[in-house]
Amino acid sequence: MTPPLPPGLDDAFLTAATELGMCSAAWLFTREAEAAGPEHLAALRDALGRAFPVLDAVVAARLAGGHPRAPSEQALDALAEYKRVVVVGLEAQHLDAMVARRRGQKLALLTEAALPTDWARVLSNFAGAVEAVDLASFQGWAGPQSALLTSRTGSTARSPTSAPCG
Repeated sequence: MTPPLPPGLDDAFLTAATELGMCSAAWLFTREAEAAGPEHLAALRDALGRAFPVLDAVVAARLAGGHPRAPSEQALDALAEYKRVVVVGLEAQHLDAMVARRRGQKLALLTEAALPTDWARVLSNFAGAVEAVDLASFQGWAGPQSALLTSRTGSTARSPTSAPCG
């Protein structure tokens, strides 16, 4: 029997996704559901998977033994050569790792999203380490010492079993 889930869980997930990013929220909810018991993972996927495909993929990955993927040391080292990095797509777990490793770099988050997001609130979590940049002005960050970074969701032919959101 599928265990009941709390009412309003879809609204709670959507709120978390606007604050943390879709993948970061998906892993958070997956960890919490799993802590309540493995049957809760299936219930979470059944209840919200169709509405939130990233959550569906994350739960499927966890059921197959996957774990959240933080940016690799190699990726973070590669970014170290740039003075400015513009991040497209909010993912708190990745931004946290970048902020912790930055060495004099300027980091910006493109403040455009499909979900209604309180960008001032999101950016306040990074205590000034990440700036806001919008579509009209992000070109000002371009140059030979700049990088544009986005995360991917899913797997590739080279890494078909990787956990989503790498």
